[in-house]
Amino acid sequence: MNKLIAYLLFLTSGAWLTIFFLLSSPSDVENATILGYSIKVILISSLIFLFSLAPLYLALKLFHQPQQCQTLWLSIFHNKRIPNLSLILSLIIFIGSWSILFTPPYRTANFTSYISRLHPILIWLAIVSAITFMISLF
Repeated sequence: MNKLIAYLLFLTSGAWLTIFFLLSSPSDVENATILGYSIKVILISSLIFLFSLAPLYLALKLFHQPQQCQTLWLSIFHNKRIPNLSLILSLIIFIGSWSILFTPPYRTANFTSYISRLHPILIWLAIVSAITFMISLF
């Protein structure tokens, strides 16, 4: 079962692309501290990188143990309780991230610049939750 390995590698590569786009977006001139980036951007990027190492490690470990990969895939996505939980959670994350993405700027007057900097993260969350929703649905 290479589906789980592909899903985990998709999560990792999406997280790394998110970090790339987050760091390539223009930063505040006032808050630039290290290499022209603010502490917030560096902290968010490093947290995303650290959290992306877990799916990468799991994918590499499951690549060497295909039997465990198959049992883990079946226990996550074909169990009665877990797919319902992942289905509901991914739907909530998808609706939340897309509603924040498509909220007009005049509705978020004080948070407009902050939300515009978080666009790569919100897009990544929306795509990952949509794919998780589709996997859990079928």
